[in-house]
Amino acid sequence: MCEDTREGGPCRKYECRHNLFHSGLRLGSRFRETPLAESLNNCEKNIKRRCKLREIAEMWGMSKERVRQIQNLAVLHFIQGLKKEVDVT
Repeated sequence: MCEDTREGGPCRKYECRHNLFHSGLRLGSRFRETPLAESLNNCEKNIKRRCKLREIAEMWGMSKERVRQIQNLAVLHFIQGLKKEVDVT
């Protein structure tokens, strides 16, 4: 568990890669911390199973469709990164 979550409150360390609202995710201003995210102390390490889009949307305070769009962008960026690695080697 991260240091900030040991004290019982949700983690506010947004530069931590385990934070559900990590600054590197570039979620923008549309997300909001929700009771579900706070119950997990805003830390991915407290998630014990795969989440459905609906559950992620509930954590981030977004629509399921928006989470799906973000997921598709992440997959696209991942594939582009793999192609760059293959082209370099």
